[in-house]
Amino acid sequence: MLNRSSLRPSLALAVGALLLPHCAAAQTLEIAPVTIDLPAGRETSIIRVTNRGDQSTTIQMRPFSWSQQNSEDTLLPTTDLVLSPPFSTLGPGDTQTVRIVLRKSPVLRESAYRLLIDQLPAAANPGTVRVTLRISLPVFAAAAGLAHATLTWKIVGDDPVKRSLVVRNEGSRRVKISELKISGTATSPGYTFRYVLAGSEISIPVDAGSLGWAALKGRAHISGSTDQGRFEADAPIMPAP
Repeated sequence: MLNRSSLRPSLALAVGALLLPHCAAAQTLEIAPVTIDLPAGRETSIIRVTNRGDQSTTIQMRPFSWSQQNSEDTLLPTTDLVLSPPFSTLGPGDTQTVRIVLRKSPVLRESAYRLLIDQLPAAANPGTVRVTLRISLPVFAAAAGLAHATLTWKIVGDDPVKRSLVVRNEGSRRVKISELKISGTATSPGYTFRYVLAGSEISIPVDAGSLGWAALKGRAHISGSTDQGRFEADAPIMPAP
């Protein structure tokens, strides 16, 4: 099982060699796009990987199905997607176009995948240790018909301070939640955004804040942004099952 990583709409990433004792070499990969959307009926797309470093580098690309189980992201190897080529060696300034082919069209809901791009380590010079790069790109394949996310919210737990905001998406399309605010509470440090896949649920740690859960009288007001626009909702505060 592999954990997810999310990236911005365009990206250049660098990986360097850790020096023992003092010499440095760096490799930079530029990738576009960093989110792949396949509309209903479309079976192919491409991404471009460019080596912006000053040395040759080899990359490996692998497709994984992406699901959310017990509020955790899970990646499993899949044959639903085919990548061509799956391996490539890029010299300085070289660009490789990788073709993505969908072999299994979704029926009721959007299908979600991740492409893992690994930079394979080159032979290290004496006295150096090479650090490799791994990038995870989301791929979404839409089902036929109107696609939308339908979210429900609840806050669950018995702890006087730390509880979980459970978000369920009963819709046919994923949603990306950001800028989350909850009346009287603060989300856990480091929270930026989360995907909720179609037909899945996640939990986000939340703290009671200075008011405490009792002050909210059984219901919290939630607001924030998604990739489909701003939202406001109410979430019942419930004991742990």
